[in-house]
Amino acid sequence: MGNETDKKFTWVIKNFSSWRSKCVRSRTFVLSQCQWSLGAFPRGVDNASCFLSLYLVVSNPVSLPSGWRRHAKFSFTLVNQFPGEVSQLREIQYWFDQKDIMQGFQSMIFVFPTLMLEIAGFL
Repeated sequence: MGNETDKKFTWVIKNFSSWRSKCVRSRTFVLSQCQWSLGAFPRGVDNASCFLSLYLVVSNPVSLPSGWRRHAKFSFTLVNQFPGEVSQLREIQYWFDQKDIMQGFQSMIFVFPTLMLEIAGFL
């Protein structure tokens, strides 16, 4: 089996400022014989904060064998659309299992007011 340590999944989110749903999910992708997706919460996991929350999610936990575990070292990068400007990078390592299928960053980036994100180049 090939080396999976350098796998990359890119998710381009369009029209961020027009999102109205609590959570937006990426398409499913497969790594380490497990289906994953990304979850973005435009107003935080509690739907009441001023932060964008980003999570890596095991998409098919019930289809995995009893007692399964997956270790993941992953990072999220929010790319600034203005050339030469700083992007936001966050990294984490985590053991996923049947009781804990989602891990990430509750406060990935401050998103209110939207005008400030546009000025900073993230919209």
